[in-house]
Amino acid sequence: MEGWNYRVIKRQENHEDEACYQVHEVYYDSDGKIETWSCDPVEPSGESLEELRDDCLRFIEALQKPVLVESQRDGCDALIESEEKPPRHSGQKQKLKRKLKLPKITIAQIPEKLTIQGYDLLLTCDIAPEQYDVFKQKKLVGYLRLRHNMLQAYYPDVDGEVVYESFVDEGDRDKVSECLTEAIMEIDKKAVADA
Repeated sequence: MEGWNYRVIKRQENHEDEACYQVHEVYYDSDGKIETWSCDPVEPSGESLEELRDDCLRFIEALQKPVLVESQRDGCDALIESEEKPPRHSGQKQKLKRKLKLPKITIAQIPEKLTIQGYDLLLTCDIAPEQYDVFKQKKLVGYLRLRHNMLQAYYPDVDGEVVYESFVDEGDRDKVSECLTEAIMEIDKKAVADA
């Protein structure tokens, strides 16, 4: 297994209309496809208050991803993304981060301002997750987030569609650069299509 994160899984209780939403650990293969997941839901935990706080923030991140539903595919259990949209970002995560006084952590140590393929990346948050707004000629066209070896690109902003996801080795600067370029190219495709 290549990586994991927390995801919200929706289950129907006793084949009734009543649904239950719970957070599970989801594991991915090297292509980023779901390989397996925890049978039972998980709860935040840590061996210190800092670890507990970080785990709580990972739960919040799970709420920003599409909800997964258990189903059958080719006779095997599978998770598929539901049509249900995740709740819109309300600013609560940033308020929680400020309240918790998170330490500054630069994961990939990308400079505060960087230009790739004519797009300017501006560091907006240097605590985990590392976040960048993406501009083209001073117009906001995207958002990048790097957390737990997962780089995600959103178009046209943080509340937009995920257009790119890739696992990156934090220590491999060439791979980070390659993935950043690929993410920018996906944002560029959307921006050109919408122009």
